[in-house]
Amino acid sequence: MAMYTTDTILRWIKHRDEETTELKHYLESEDGRRFAVIDKPERRYRVRVLDHSPFHTMSLAVAKSSGMFVMKELNKNRRA
Repeated sequence: MAMYTTDTILRWIKHRDEETTELKHYLESEDGRRFAVIDKPERRYRVRVLDHSPFHTMSLAVAKSSGMFVMKELNKNRRA
């Protein structure tokens, strides 16, 4: 996955695979670089930010906000 800068405009994109009907949410920039992915393999949402270990939440809204927060914190640590 790609590097994030503070001037990058990010948005959540919903994608459903036509063959498996699996639904995923991607946090991506305007040029198509992906920074995070959320999927729901069982009863919980799995969030993976960049190349880090995934974590789980029960709500999609919490998954999205937590994924964005983790990504911004990782960016702060890289610049420090």
